[in-house]
Amino acid sequence: MNKHVPCLFVVALVTLQMSAAAYGAGELANLLRTESDIKQSDLARLGNAVLAKELPVADRSRNLAIIGVVRMETTPRALHLAAANIDDIPQALLPASVRNLSLIPDPPDETTFARLKLTKTQQKALRSCKLDKCRMKLPVHLINTLTALPYRWPDHAETFSRTYRSALVDMVSSYRERGDDALWVYRDKADALHAATGYQTALQSISSAPQLVPEVIRYLQEYPAPPPEGALADFMFWSVLDFGHRPTLTVNHALSIRPDNPQLQYLFAIKTIYANHYFGGRASFGALLEEDALGVPGRYFVLVEHLSFDGKLNRLLRGVVSRGIVADVENRLELVRALAARAAPPG
Repeated sequence: MNKHVPCLFVVALVTLQMSAAAYGAGELANLLRTESDIKQSDLARLGNAVLAKELPVADRSRNLAIIGVVRMETTPRALHLAAANIDDIPQALLPASVRNLSLIPDPPDETTFARLKLTKTQQKALRSCKLDKCRMKLPVHLINTLTALPYRWPDHAETFSRTYRSALVDMVSSYRERGDDALWVYRDKADALHAATGYQTALQSISSAPQLVPEVIRYLQEYPAPPPEGALADFMFWSVLDFGHRPTLTVNHALSIRPDNPQLQYLFAIKTIYANHYFGGRASFGALLEEDALGVPGRYFVLVEHLSFDGKLNRLLRGVVSRGIVADVENRLELVRALAARAAPPG
């Protein structure tokens, strides 16, 4: 298993960051039929279009779930070829919502987050951050460190940014050694939230969630544990996403696997271990389904995203975020199809 392959699916999801979970083809078909308003007739008429819809969740002010589908006449081999090198993906193909996308080496070093450029608003948030009152999601030890930093003009912005990037490297290193125990407990608000708890909430956000593949979930929850049978790539990446309100940094753990299921050609799962805005937790997965697995002719790629917010969103902000993520899912589905077609061998 290659721990460093920058899987195509990372780009495809990079906004939803995927859960270490995967549905079976039957559960996906049921999800399309019963939880969303996507019908088989919609799939039959889909053609070259993409389709993404919200799924019902128990508390809309705190959770969001989306399912997207695109028809793809491709193969797992073409997807693997497309994922050969993240640097080969043309910038013009990346969705506008993806401002940055970078693989995290193992082990991470001081260059890992060198391309992370904080906005002036984020730099100000770091400077003014206080315990239980911060505009970025941070743990108490980092809040205390930032509070103690001297404010010296003109290099104060880089000093605060460098401290933040260094803390991210330490968090990733610790996660690789100790798993969820190393994840941050956010203290930007009075109600502390452990990142691992946020991930669990995201997994459970759909009111009538179908059965998830237990070995994949178990691996992401018990990491660093031996990967499940059939694992192809196990890696981490970070991205900066823009859903229409504030650019959001996410740090993610991804797993791709060739499941022992004739109807599931390929699947991947993404667990977001940190997001500096919005998300208390995020779990995503995608699957390439065998021909006719959804009951209509054709091979489909299905993407499902589960999100839990770090607080209760008002109706206006929730609408902005929802529309932005639905559009991003559609863009990423287009990207997956384009990259797979680009990588397909001639003939």
